Amino acid sequence: LPLPAMTSPTHYLALLLAHLAPLALLLASLLLSLYSGSALYVALVEAPALLAAAASAPAAAAAHFRRLIPRAQPLNGLAGIFSAGLLGYAAWGLAPGGLVVDRVLGVACGIMVVGVVPWSVMFVRPAAVALVAASAEGAGSEVEVLLKRWAGRHAVRAFMLLVAIGLVFYRLVSYMPCPRPM
Repeated sequence: LPLPAMTSPTHYLALLLAHLAPLALLLASLLLSLYSGSALYVALVEAPALLAAAASAPAAAAAHFRRLIPRAQPLNGLAGIFSAGLLGYAAWGLAPGGLVVDRVLGVACGIMVVGVVPWSVMFVRPAAVALVAASAEGAGSEVEVLLKRWAGRHAVRAFMLLVAIGLVFYRLVSYMPCPRPM
């Protein structure tokens, strides 16, 4: 069998990477779905429940929050970084020399996901640390105020992730071929 004209190792590597890009987009959408789903759950269910509990029993709400935070923090950072990396790779691999809008959407989505990490570190985490410290001291009236601050900042984070997952699903749907009528 004759070999194709371009047989350099870099050509085969580029071909392999281009074929893996749809898989990267699928994995990124799965990771980002889990990440944004958990953030949305916390914003819509967990935070209002904690606020309702803090109104009547601030010590119990603070104790629950103290148990919640150490389990959630490592997962959030890892999911955000891995899904952003996969999105960036998929953005370049799915449009080799093709549509610039595909790359811009992919990069914008990756930046939005990566942007969640600094937002979390600069705004959400300090509110959580202050809340854990206040709950350890037994400051009941301060717990409700700190919970409201944490819930509001977490809602912004959930919104950013919701927009990012919307962009990913748009990109995923636009990549799939349309069925042809018979």
